[in-house]
Amino acid sequence: MAVLKRLLSMLIVAVLILSLASCGTSYNTYSYKSDGSDIINPKNSSDKYRMINADSLELVTKSGFVELYLDKVSGGIAVKDTSVSEFWYSLPDQPGVKGACVLGLEVSKDGKLYRLNSQDNSAAFKAFKYEKQSKGVTVKYNISDSKDKPQISVPIAVTYTLQDGSLSVDISCKDLNKNESAKVESIELLKYFGATKEADEKDFLLVPDGGGALIHTGKETNKSKTYNFRVYGSDPSLGNQDVKPAIAPLFGNKKGSLAYGAIIMSGDSLATISATKASKNQYNTIGAKFDIIPAKESVSDGTVSKTVSSESYTGDITVYYRFLSSANATYSKMASACREQLIRGGVLSTKYIDEDKTPPVNLTLIGEAKKGTLFNKNMLTTIVQAQDIAERLKAKGVNSLNVRYTGMLEGGLGQTNLKNSRMLRRLGSKKELNEFYDYMATQGFGLFMDINILTASGPTAKAKGIDNKSSTVNIDNHLFDYLDFKSYKRKLTNASKIEDDILAFSNKMRNASITGYCINDAGHILYSDFRDEYIGREEAKNIIAQQIILLSSNRSTMAVNGNFYTLKNVEILTNMELKTAYEESSSYKSIPFIPMILHGMIDYSGKPLNLSEDYNKSLLISIEYGALPAFEWSYEAIESDDGKASIYYETWLNAAAKAYEDYEALFSTLRNARMTDHYEVQKDLMCTVYDNETFVYVNYSKEDVVYNSLKIKANSFLRVN
Repeated sequence: MAVLKRLLSMLIVAVLILSLASCGTSYNTYSYKSDGSDIINPKNSSDKYRMINADSLELVTKSGFVELYLDKVSGGIAVKDTSVSEFWYSLPDQPGVKGACVLGLEVSKDGKLYRLNSQDNSAAFKAFKYEKQSKGVTVKYNISDSKDKPQISVPIAVTYTLQDGSLSVDISCKDLNKNESAKVESIELLKYFGATKEADEKDFLLVPDGGGALIHTGKETNKSKTYNFRVYGSDPSLGNQDVKPAIAPLFGNKKGSLAYGAIIMSGDSLATISATKASKNQYNTIGAKFDIIPAKESVSDGTVSKTVSSESYTGDITVYYRFLSSANATYSKMASACREQLIRGGVLSTKYIDEDKTPPVNLTLIGEAKKGTLFNKNMLTTIVQAQDIAERLKAKGVNSLNVRYTGMLEGGLGQTNLKNSRMLRRLGSKKELNEFYDYMATQGFGLFMDINILTASGPTAKAKGIDNKSSTVNIDNHLFDYLDFKSYKRKLTNASKIEDDILAFSNKMRNASITGYCINDAGHILYSDFRDEYIGREEAKNIIAQQIILLSSNRSTMAVNGNFYTLKNVEILTNMELKTAYEESSSYKSIPFIPMILHGMIDYSGKPLNLSEDYNKSLLISIEYGALPAFEWSYEAIESDDGKASIYYETWLNAAAKAYEDYEALFSTLRNARMTDHYEVQKDLMCTVYDNETFVYVNYSKEDVVYNSLKIKANSFLRVN
């Protein structure tokens, strides 16, 4: 009997443990055919509800040279630039465009997915109303699956506010998903705002690919193509997502003499920016879709299986549109307008770089790393060796240097949880670090300890994914040729513990002999945490931004990659992606849009030049984009699989010294200058213009080029004042 009681007690305890283990946010699953044939779509309504009707436009308000109008039939809006007497329309101005809408919703109910929109499922039912305010108008939709006896009914309001010549578009999601039976999973906003069927040669859509890219809408194509960019990258807690990342929540549109730059100021971490380069007689479109409810999709045998969280975003979605016209309708002016708005919104700082300092070289040194098995540790650069490298660069004339020291904490490149991490004694003693820092400080050099604040190896408080399993992320090992493992599998930290971890680490390191920290993983990773109390991406974004302020207290700060929410207190940005994720073509071109926003405010560099396939071309791209030269080295002469020691420091000392010499001459008075223009002079010849009337020409061709009596040598550059 006693044994039975003991077994029963153990069983009860086990059940309790399992029930506790399964606590957290709940989720449900459903599936549909991957071709979308069983998704419930709206019936097409009359064209008058899916287009702007000029006769139905009513003036709402005006600000400067901009006027806001409301279409009383469709519920759409129009913005008029009175300086050129032309309009931006939120819907096409021609009939026959199926699916055109102000809002597109994906709603799940009873295991089925419905695609509804503001035109076919509200305006056509005469189920919207509007209220004017002094500076704008609120359009209130009731979006339902049918006019009579609807199964789904979603009240949602869009507020348009015109102020200082700019348009703010706002949606409150506070009460959006109070209906338990039908859930709004996503909202697509103003996809057709400024959509064009015909375009001039110089018209384009601007997307946040790498440093920025233009989709030239004036170039005809036989096949439509859509480009998607997940702001701040995919969410590891939602499984593997094959998406292109964007570090900035920005996009733009130019048509004729008009242009706008759009900035997502709230709900940015939920956004996917999508642009479609349309084939003939179709519309070129750009806009953003917001994931209100986290969901995970997997595709197998023609079926999409979807896991949907019970959690829902309850904050705001806010998108600002800054309007430009005539000579100002360029991507350089868009960058200026976006920078101004980002400063106003507190995303970027008002600080400018000290013009007296010469442009530095950004150098990453690898401390400890593993090679092969877990127990095969490599001391690639000790503290004494790191100082030796800095001294040798100094001896070669490098007078400005930032050293990012990676693999400096326990776990090396596979760093353990930040709270428990300590400096690796195997790399050197405290005395040696003090001597290294003293040398760097005396020279005016920067020494930055690389830290991961979101990921860890080994036991740690772990975040949970949407399925309540531990959330992990695979980080590509860009040193695969030298350290023979393809990726790091890292555990994501319990988001509610980030603040405690950083506070404990900061207290432990308050007397450390370093210039500051390099924020590694938070510059390119953002995730939801479904453990215990749910923390979504937007909340996690705000937590991380606040903690970077703490880490920046009385120290300089560097960041990797550069997700924009990390940048306000960052002075140096390294490993920023300058190349596009999508392949360039005659209608898809890379531009330095993000560099135009940041130049003069933050020092930035691209990927390490010594790790590129073409060193000279990568150097030229850095010069064209105003990016500092960057290298990544080890002191130990480890070799790649092909026998080339591309990270061995001695191989690259002279190249780094030459790059510094070139940059000192080229950017000596440009480091804190604003980049005001950028254009292609002719094939393979690019020009970047700065606000102190300096022109930098970059020649990518194999032949010397003569332009305006200026000779730009082959595969070289020229500065002209």
